[in-house]
Amino acid sequence: MSRNQRKILTAIARYIDQHGFSPSLREIQAMTGISSTSVVAYNRDRLAALGFIDFHHEISRSMTLTEHGRLTVGADLEAPR
Repeated sequence: MSRNQRKILTAIARYIDQHGFSPSLREIQAMTGISSTSVVAYNRDRLAALGFIDFHHEISRSMTLTEHGRLTVGADLEAPR
């Protein structure tokens, strides 16, 4: 997993914990400091292909962490922000 992918996965998990639904691509971009939404979308798609998240292209804010994603990001969520 790349550094950007880990930042995105952690940002998604934190946002879902705080709000009860997943962030938009722009919100992920702002939270992670990534340069563009297309980079966020590319890495989101890679996280899905690797089995860390699930989402539906037709439904906004539909990202969820898989069990694998929750286990991977667990330690990052406990660390100070």
